[in-house]
Amino acid sequence: MKDQTATSRTRSSTGFSADISPDPHGAAIVSAIAAASSFSGGLLLLLTRLDWLIELPLAIAFVTGSVIEWRRFHRRLSGVTHLRVYASGDVRVCRFGEWYLGQMAAGSLVLRRLAWIRVSGASGARVDCLCLKRSTKISNWRRFRLVSRHIGAIN
Repeated sequence: MKDQTATSRTRSSTGFSADISPDPHGAAIVSAIAAASSFSGGLLLLLTRLDWLIELPLAIAFVTGSVIEWRRFHRRLSGVTHLRVYASGDVRVCRFGEWYLGQMAAGSLVLRRLAWIRVSGASGARVDCLCLKRSTKISNWRRFRLVSRHIGAIN
């Protein structure tokens, strides 16, 4: 009798989904880190003991490449207001008011209070999100961590 009640109470996590919201300041945080890295990298190139005719073009090329990469990255970060993650690995993303379906991609990282989520869409489009525990309800965050463990076990 005891075994039957225990099995009736347990539920599979395959039917779970978790609704989470990206941190509203996530894009600004990542952008500030990228700008500081780009500036310091260019400055380090200028401080090397090379001739200035070599240093200056290298620094300009480094900063230009960093800005191009930052713009590409910022495009992937912007506009995401809501995520729904399913145990199958599917992710529905609300971006600029429209819902898109994608898969959780490699490079996603889920920690205790922070998650970096990478989503690949069917058309090859990518979305990155920085999610913090403080910007999501605690029950949804726990469910999200459970679902992400399930996805990790599948993959």
